Amino acid sequence: MKNYRTLLFLIFVLVFAAGGLTLSAQQHPSPGKRLVWVYLYPANEVGLEGRPISQRAARENALALVPVQREVSVVSPARGALEALIAGPTSDEKTRGLLAPYTEGLTITNLKIINGIARVSLASSCGDCPRFPDDLAVWRFTESLNRVLKQFPNVRRVVICLDGFEDFGELNHAPTKRCD
Repeated sequence: MKNYRTLLFLIFVLVFAAGGLTLSAQQHPSPGKRLVWVYLYPANEVGLEGRPISQRAARENALALVPVQREVSVVSPARGALEALIAGPTSDEKTRGLLAPYTEGLTITNLKIINGIARVSLASSCGDCPRFPDDLAVWRFTESLNRVLKQFPNVRRVVICLDGFEDFGELNHAPTKRCD
Protein backbone atom coordinates (compact mmCIF):
# COMPACT_ATOMS: atom_id res chain seq x y z
CA MET A 1 0.00 0.00 0.00
CA LYS A 2 2.85 2.36 0.83
CA ASN A 3 4.51 1.70 -2.56
CA TYR A 4 1.19 2.40 -4.26
CA ARG A 5 0.90 5.80 -2.51
CA THR A 6 4.51 6.61 -3.35
CA LEU A 7 3.91 5.71 -6.98
CA LEU A 8 0.76 7.87 -7.11
CA PHE A 9 2.65 10.74 -5.48
CA LEU A 10 5.47 10.45 -8.04
CA ILE A 11 3.00 10.36 -10.92
CA PHE A 12 1.24 13.43 -9.48
CA VAL A 13 4.54 15.28 -9.10
CA LEU A 14 5.60 14.40 -12.65
CA VAL A 15 2.28 15.44 -14.14
CA PHE A 16 2.26 18.67 -12.12
CA ALA A 17 5.88 19.43 -13.03
CA ALA A 18 5.24 18.79 -16.72
CA GLY A 19 2.16 21.00 -16.60
CA GLY A 20 4.14 23.68 -14.78
CA LEU A 21 6.86 23.59 -17.42
CA THR A 22 4.29 23.98 -20.15
CA LEU A 23 2.63 26.89 -18.40
CA SER A 24 5.89 28.67 -17.70
CA ALA A 25 6.94 28.29 -21.33
CA GLN A 26 3.66 29.88 -22.44
CA GLN A 27 3.79 32.66 -19.86
CA HIS A 28 7.35 33.80 -20.52
CA PRO A 29 7.71 35.51 -23.88
CA SER A 30 11.03 36.21 -25.56
CA PRO A 31 13.10 39.12 -24.23
CA GLY A 32 11.64 42.46 -25.27
CA LYS A 33 8.29 40.80 -26.02
CA ARG A 34 5.03 40.34 -24.16
CA LEU A 35 1.98 38.16 -24.61
CA VAL A 36 -1.31 39.70 -25.70
CA TRP A 37 -4.71 38.37 -26.72
CA VAL A 38 -6.30 38.78 -30.12
CA TYR A 39 -9.81 37.63 -30.93
CA LEU A 40 -10.68 35.44 -33.90
CA TYR A 41 -13.91 33.60 -34.65
CA PRO A 42 -14.69 30.08 -35.77
CA ALA A 43 -16.01 29.37 -39.26
CA ASN A 44 -19.49 27.83 -39.21
CA GLU A 45 -19.82 28.78 -35.53
CA VAL A 46 -18.08 25.66 -34.25
CA GLY A 47 -15.82 25.50 -31.23
CA LEU A 48 -12.12 24.76 -31.25
CA GLU A 49 -12.84 21.04 -30.79
CA GLY A 50 -14.92 20.99 -33.98
CA ARG A 51 -18.22 20.67 -32.10
CA PRO A 52 -21.01 23.24 -32.32
CA ILE A 53 -20.84 25.93 -29.67
CA SER A 54 -23.19 25.19 -26.76
CA GLN A 55 -26.20 27.39 -26.16
CA ARG A 56 -24.69 28.58 -22.88
CA ALA A 57 -21.41 29.53 -24.56
CA ALA A 58 -23.33 31.24 -27.36
CA ARG A 59 -25.29 33.32 -24.82
CA GLU A 60 -22.09 34.27 -22.99
CA ASN A 61 -20.27 35.09 -26.21
CA ALA A 62 -22.84 35.86 -28.89
CA LEU A 63 -20.12 36.72 -31.37
CA ALA A 64 -18.21 33.46 -30.80
CA LEU A 65 -14.92 35.32 -30.44
CA VAL A 66 -12.02 33.06 -29.52
CA PRO A 67 -9.01 34.51 -27.68
CA VAL A 68 -5.60 33.42 -28.96
CA GLN A 69 -2.22 34.64 -27.76
CA ARG A 70 0.38 36.51 -29.73
CA GLU A 71 3.83 37.75 -28.84
CA VAL A 72 4.39 41.47 -29.49
CA SER A 73 7.02 44.09 -28.72
CA VAL A 74 6.92 45.68 -25.27
CA VAL A 75 7.66 49.03 -26.91
CA SER A 76 4.18 49.38 -28.48
CA PRO A 77 2.08 46.40 -27.41
CA ALA A 78 -1.30 47.90 -28.35
CA ARG A 79 -0.21 48.52 -31.93
CA GLY A 80 1.43 45.09 -32.03
CA ALA A 81 -1.78 43.47 -30.83
CA LEU A 82 -3.79 45.26 -33.54
CA GLU A 83 -1.24 44.25 -36.17
CA ALA A 84 -1.48 40.64 -34.98
CA LEU A 85 -5.27 40.79 -35.22
CA ILE A 86 -5.11 42.22 -38.74
CA ALA A 87 -2.57 39.55 -39.75
CA GLY A 88 -5.22 36.99 -38.86
CA PRO A 89 -4.92 33.37 -37.83
CA THR A 90 -1.77 31.29 -37.98
CA SER A 91 -1.74 28.29 -40.31
CA ASP A 92 -2.54 26.02 -37.34
CA GLU A 93 -5.47 28.22 -36.35
CA LYS A 94 -6.71 28.22 -39.95
CA THR A 95 -6.74 24.42 -39.97
CA ARG A 96 -8.83 24.58 -36.76
CA GLY A 97 -11.31 26.78 -38.62
CA LEU A 98 -10.53 30.17 -37.08
CA LEU A 99 -10.94 33.33 -39.13
CA ALA A 100 -9.98 36.99 -38.79
CA PRO A 101 -12.92 39.30 -37.98
CA TYR A 102 -13.11 41.03 -41.39
CA THR A 103 -9.64 42.56 -41.15
CA GLU A 104 -8.41 41.53 -44.60
CA GLY A 105 -6.77 44.36 -46.50
CA LEU A 106 -6.65 46.73 -43.52
CA THR A 107 -3.69 48.80 -42.38
CA ILE A 108 -3.31 50.88 -39.24
CA THR A 109 -2.82 54.51 -40.20
CA ASN A 110 -2.90 55.88 -36.68
CA LEU A 111 -3.27 54.77 -33.07
CA LYS A 112 -3.39 57.19 -30.16
CA ILE A 113 -4.20 56.43 -26.55
CA ILE A 114 -4.94 59.61 -24.60
CA ASN A 115 -6.84 59.90 -21.30
CA GLY A 116 -8.09 56.32 -21.51
CA ILE A 117 -9.45 56.66 -25.04
CA ALA A 118 -7.82 54.64 -27.80
CA ARG A 119 -8.42 56.14 -31.23
CA VAL A 120 -7.49 53.78 -34.01
CA SER A 121 -7.65 54.76 -37.67
CA LEU A 122 -7.72 51.98 -40.23
CA ALA A 123 -7.55 52.16 -44.00
CA SER A 124 -8.89 49.54 -46.36
CA SER A 125 -7.01 48.67 -49.52
CA CYS A 126 -10.42 48.75 -51.21
CA GLY A 127 -12.35 51.68 -49.78
CA ASP A 128 -15.36 51.19 -52.10
CA CYS A 129 -15.70 47.44 -51.58
CA PRO A 130 -18.48 46.14 -49.34
CA ARG A 131 -16.67 45.36 -46.10
CA PHE A 132 -19.21 43.55 -43.94
CA PRO A 133 -21.47 40.79 -45.28
CA ASP A 134 -24.10 41.04 -42.50
CA ASP A 135 -25.13 42.76 -39.26
CA LEU A 136 -23.07 40.43 -37.07
CA ALA A 137 -19.93 41.15 -39.10
CA VAL A 138 -19.77 44.80 -38.04
CA TRP A 139 -20.44 43.90 -34.42
CA ARG A 140 -17.85 41.11 -34.47
CA PHE A 141 -15.25 43.40 -36.07
CA THR A 142 -15.75 46.27 -33.62
CA GLU A 143 -15.98 44.01 -30.57
CA SER A 144 -12.78 42.23 -31.54
CA LEU A 145 -10.92 45.54 -31.81
CA ASN A 146 -12.46 46.70 -28.52
CA ARG A 147 -11.35 43.56 -26.70
CA VAL A 148 -7.85 43.74 -28.14
CA LEU A 149 -7.36 47.34 -27.02
CA LYS A 150 -9.20 47.14 -23.69
CA GLN A 151 -6.86 44.43 -22.44
CA PHE A 152 -4.43 47.27 -21.75
CA PRO A 153 -5.09 49.01 -18.45
CA ASN A 154 -4.71 52.50 -19.92
CA VAL A 155 -7.64 51.93 -22.35
CA ARG A 156 -11.22 52.40 -21.14
CA ARG A 157 -12.90 53.30 -24.42
CA VAL A 158 -12.16 52.65 -28.10
CA VAL A 159 -13.02 54.84 -31.09
CA ILE A 160 -12.61 53.14 -34.46
CA CYS A 161 -12.20 55.09 -37.67
CA LEU A 162 -12.40 53.08 -40.90
CA ASP A 163 -11.58 54.78 -44.19
CA GLY A 164 -12.16 58.19 -42.58
CA PHE A 165 -15.55 57.46 -40.96
CA GLU A 166 -16.67 56.53 -37.45
CA ASP A 167 -20.13 55.33 -38.52
CA PHE A 168 -18.80 52.84 -41.06
CA GLY A 169 -21.03 50.03 -39.82
CA GLU A 170 -24.36 51.63 -40.62
CA LEU A 171 -26.00 49.30 -43.11
CA ASN A 172 -28.97 51.54 -43.90
CA HIS A 173 -26.99 54.45 -45.28
CA ALA A 174 -23.56 55.55 -46.38
CA PRO A 175 -21.20 56.68 -43.62
CA THR A 176 -21.43 60.37 -42.79
CA LYS A 177 -19.60 60.94 -39.51
CA ARG A 178 -16.03 61.90 -40.33
CA CYS A 179 -13.31 61.00 -37.85
CA ASP A 180 -11.67 63.71 -35.75
